[in-house]
Amino acid sequence: LRKQFVGEKELVVIQESERGIGGRAYDAAFELVKYFEKISSEEMKNMSCLELGAGTGFCGLALGMLGAKKVVMTDMSNHLTLMEKNIEYNKANLLLERMFVEPLHWQNKEEITNVMKKHGPFDLIFGSDIIYYPELYPLLVGALEELWKNHNKCTLILSFRFRGIENYEFWQMTREKGMDFEMLGNDPDPDMGIFICKKQKKSTKYQIIKQV
Repeated sequence: LRKQFVGEKELVVIQESERGIGGRAYDAAFELVKYFEKISSEEMKNMSCLELGAGTGFCGLALGMLGAKKVVMTDMSNHLTLMEKNIEYNKANLLLERMFVEPLHWQNKEEITNVMKKHGPFDLIFGSDIIYYPELYPLLVGALEELWKNHNKCTLILSFRFRGIENYEFWQMTREKGMDFEMLGNDPDPDMGIFICKKQKKSTKYQIIKQV
């Protein structure tokens, strides 16, 4: 189990290492939750959120505890039961009618379309430590682009731990697709970062948020 207080509520997630990297909650998820806690309750209650590569569902569950209007946690089909277990484990601190689990393979446009039609649009699309395997960068960027183009207004947030110079290839790929990220604040861990860009309504430009 891995635990963290979210406000005054304790979030506990079951981890299953046999599922691979998606079966654990990582430090980047903890840092992202700390960022979410800075969002005002007034803003949070109006936010519809989509998590990519949710794994254990740690960040999505935290948003649920913080009062988000809707939280849709997605991952490959073999990870969905772990998220469902963790929703059940934390149900005393959640409004279950606001929590959803859906399959979303990054290369599967049908699944992306299904999530958008069923639950969209979203105010926040995010992921934690999903910039992991360089060979998956094109698929992730493709999924982000597909989701991004279906929104007039949306915030995109990614937290991750720097693992090598190949990580820069990901940011180059997103810039080429019109998604230009800026690192938030100054994390005490030089290898950890939260990156954000914001798409404004009726505009093709992206407002970059530089500070929290």
